[in-house]
Amino acid sequence: MDIKQEHNISQVQVLSQAQVMSLSLLSMDNLELSEFLYKEYLENPLLETKSENNDDITFDIKNMDIPSTRQHSKENINYLETENTDEIDIKHLILYQLNFNDYSKRELKIMEFLIDCLDDNGYFNYDLKEIAVISGYKVDEINKCFNILKELEPYGIFSRDLKECLLVQVKKNNIYDKNIETIISNYLNEVSVDNVSKISKELKLSRLEVRKYIYAIKCLNPKPLMNIKLSKPIYINPDIIITYENNNWNIELNDNWINNYYISDYYLKLIDISEDKELKEYFKEKLSKCRFILNCIEQRRNTILNITKVVISRQEKYFRGNGKIMSMTLSEIADEIDMNVSTVSRAVKNKYISTPIGIVNMRNLFSSYNSYGGNIDLTSEDVKQKIKEIIEEENKKKPYSDDEIVNILNNKNITISRRTVSKYRKELNIPTSYNRRE
Repeated sequence: MDIKQEHNISQVQVLSQAQVMSLSLLSMDNLELSEFLYKEYLENPLLETKSENNDDITFDIKNMDIPSTRQHSKENINYLETENTDEIDIKHLILYQLNFNDYSKRELKIMEFLIDCLDDNGYFNYDLKEIAVISGYKVDEINKCFNILKELEPYGIFSRDLKECLLVQVKKNNIYDKNIETIISNYLNEVSVDNVSKISKELKLSRLEVRKYIYAIKCLNPKPLMNIKLSKPIYINPDIIITYENNNWNIELNDNWINNYYISDYYLKLIDISEDKELKEYFKEKLSKCRFILNCIEQRRNTILNITKVVISRQEKYFRGNGKIMSMTLSEIADEIDMNVSTVSRAVKNKYISTPIGIVNMRNLFSSYNSYGGNIDLTSEDVKQKIKEIIEEENKKKPYSDDEIVNILNNKNITISRRTVSKYRKELNIPTSYNRRE
């Protein structure tokens, strides 16, 4: 066997550490950038910061409480104060359904105590006699308050188990009958795996009826408190603010706090006068990093501003509330401002714009064209809208199957697979034809 050596020459782009940091800073939203700069401030003596009124900050190092990196404005602090309030939100949601004048202070205290006994899902796993021993209240008082709370929303709260929770919900939602009670009581395992055949055979119901019962059960909430935590207010601090005044668009980056960071004059002078070579090199290295970071941030600002200008020009009707989002790709924007597509992608990542019509995720303004046959180029959102219109106009007693929707779209010169139709229908939260039938 002959062994030969071969040399292959190829070009491989290797990003330097500085380039990696530059791209990383571009991808950050305002909050991430704020945290990055604050950490650098803590580690780099050459980087200084000012207070909001631009007075120099003086810290007592020994007794200093490091401020949160998120607290750059009073607005942000208020947002933080409302973030960790799960228990308050739950108590307010439950108790504020009551007329307080109908209950004594003692009864309201018992109700608060019972709410504190709920687990994370909203289930009540204690015996009322046990609660009486722990709390010091009488059993009959606790039982009265417990029954009142069980009637409140979210329906199913204070249930002992999943079956009880679901039965409460079907009764409150006026979809209760003996069949659904039987299925919930005895066939939840079959419901979880869509075992229509077994339920249909044993209860002597049609398969269509069973499908409808299964769909109705799956629409219930097995964890009553789950949605409370998910629907808790999320406060978004927009990265870009655009306003429309006197027929002109004004663009402002929401990052004025960056100006509070600057290079320390004290250490600049120390570099010049220091005779310690090692110390001097250390400060020079830190100075170089400071200058690089601040330069990258300025480049980041210019990049985001340039992209935003082009986005506004293409989506002006949408931002003014006079039209829908126009088809727009990352590559189109990159070509217009002579920039790499990957750079544009990083610049819009996790960025939010405050507009006259509300706060918008910048990435949601972009879509790509897809060929659906013929000379028609549509975005996925365009096709979803057409599917939605077809379903809205269907005969509710005989709704279209996904195959029939495919045929209707084909007749409109839109070539699409059944699988894609099914995928788009699910993304629109539209049930199957079985479950749409009246």
